[in-house]
Amino acid sequence: MAPPSPIPGNYLYGRDWGNMSCIEIELVCFIKGLSVNDGGLGKAEHFWNIATMLWPPSSRKSFFRNPWGERMIDEWCKYNFISVSGCASSSKTDTAAVCGIVN
Repeated sequence: MAPPSPIPGNYLYGRDWGNMSCIEIELVCFIKGLSVNDGGLGKAEHFWNIATMLWPPSSRKSFFRNPWGERMIDEWCKYNFISVSGCASSSKTDTAAVCGIVN
């Protein structure tokens, strides 16, 4: 799912965001943890939108969504502390780094 691209001043997620940029809107939604019931996508989906905006697939160092990363982000959005282990190349380090930057 591609991140939304609102025209400033238009509505997104059922709200008028004025002249906020796309990344600002997603960051606010992420920080507030806007759930689907609140008119958002849920904290984890807003995280993935932010990550896609910062590291798009066309960038030199892109950040790809994968099942292992999804599990890590889902848990980080629920808990303050988590423990992560896994096989080599399961995106543990990249996901942790991106999570730290977004947070």
